[in-house]
Amino acid sequence: MTTATKFIPFDAANYLNDDEAICLYLRFALESGDEKEIAAALEDVERAMHRNQTARPSPTQNG
Repeated sequence: MTTATKFIPFDAANYLNDDEAICLYLRFALESGDEKEIAAALEDVERAMHRNQTARPSPTQNG
């Protein structure tokens, strides 16, 4: 009996945790010159920035 391997989809936004990672990611996408790759990278960065922003406590929260 074989068990099926389950894969989860890769999401680059999960790894774009700081400005340096985001800049490098965008640089490589832009260097590719591929419009679809650039658009996808911009979407990934937008998702990452939203996640990073919501993960941080706001200055008004007591902590």
